[in-house]
Amino acid sequence: MTKDTSRQLLYPGERVSFPIVYRNNSGSLATGVVFSDTLSSDLIDAERTFSGRSISPRRGPNCAWDVPGGLAPGVEGTITITARVSPSIPTPKAITNKVTFQMSGYGPFEDEVLIIVGGLRSHAPAVLNDCTQ
Repeated sequence: MTKDTSRQLLYPGERVSFPIVYRNNSGSLATGVVFSDTLSSDLIDAERTFSGRSISPRRGPNCAWDVPGGLAPGVEGTITITARVSPSIPTPKAITNKVTFQMSGYGPFEDEVLIIVGGLRSHAPAVLNDCTQ
């Protein structure tokens, strides 16, 4: 399992995606597979999309999914969480987003990404200093 981000530097109000790619690289069926990802309260309007192996979302405030029937050898999929940085977030601020994976008898395993939310966009004029005087 790996986690990535579509962007590492954002501004309040901008959208970011976190793709989570998973694959069973073993030669046996992985059972009791659960993925979980808790978003920071600074990330709002979250949407989730899936591709590959079917997964079942769990009920509750966190993002969690079960893989019914297990994950067969070589089977893979992607969970993508897209959210918007709260327009009222104090800046600058670092936000860590972590995914956890576990299966029967193994884990938890984690992967995380860091995004930085910058402050106000501004342009300062360049000032040249004459060091010859």
